[in-house]
Amino acid sequence: MYLILALILVWELLALTASATGPGLERVYSDRDGTWYINAKTMVSPEGGRMSFWSTVVPVKNGEYFTELGTALEKVRKNPLRLEYVQTLQDVDCSSGG
Repeated sequence: MYLILALILVWELLALTASATGPGLERVYSDRDGTWYINAKTMVSPEGGRMSFWSTVVPVKNGEYFTELGTALEKVRKNPLRLEYVQTLQDVDCSSGG
């Protein structure tokens, strides 16, 4: 029984590590609520002054961002305790210069 629990724990830790630091991810920002990565391999510039890329945020358990996401997940009847990371498509307008 303990062997099975140990294997599950190792599997979960490996999954979290792989999801947070997968190939192509570069850490951009980190604070007490989490760490933000971008996937440089997905950066595209379809129009002049605009850029799109996928980002991954790994929230700190019991941090403010984790709590906000957990509340949103509970509203759609999902288990917030399974939250490990969030991936979003970012679209940035770089033409404003500021």
